[in-house]
Amino acid sequence: MEAELTAGEKAQIKQNVDGLEAELKKMDDAAVKALAQRIDVPIEKYPERKDLEAAILLKAEADATEGVRRIRAMDEEEAAMVATSDDKRTEAARAVRRVHAEYSRDIPQEGRAGSFEPSEDDERFGGEHPVPDGKYRPAGSDHVYEFKKKRLVGVIRATAGNDYGGKNVKSVD
Repeated sequence: MEAELTAGEKAQIKQNVDGLEAELKKMDDAAVKALAQRIDVPIEKYPERKDLEAAILLKAEADATEGVRRIRAMDEEEAAMVATSDDKRTEAARAVRRVHAEYSRDIPQEGRAGSFEPSEDDERFGGEHPVPDGKYRPAGSDHVYEFKKKRLVGVIRATAGNDYGGKNVKSVD
């Protein structure tokens, strides 16, 4: 059974398909037919333009969904490889990496602007984590995770403008 897409993944696909729909309306018939051929939608099966456009949109949605699932499968494969070396990490490093993996899997809408502060009862990020107070940046990540009293209190995107998370950011391998 295929894993269900997250709300964020569904919203992104819908936004992309809606954008394509708007672009299709601007195209002339020849351009719509050329696009259909390029993405393997049989134009002879859809003599009416509205039907051809609908088929293009369905194909685009299906392809995007498959792409998300393939990326997720690659992420899971990478996570499995990382898990084999996880037993060499400290409990705190493993916890930071778990929070980072969950955050990166589906960045909360509030976090897309660059920062995120979860509530204590946040379904994904609330609760206690075995991490000492401080700021942590997983290797290869653009995000800095701040913990206080074993709770995740904030996530920021590390940029030159915020001195890559500020002073005393600990790197987590």
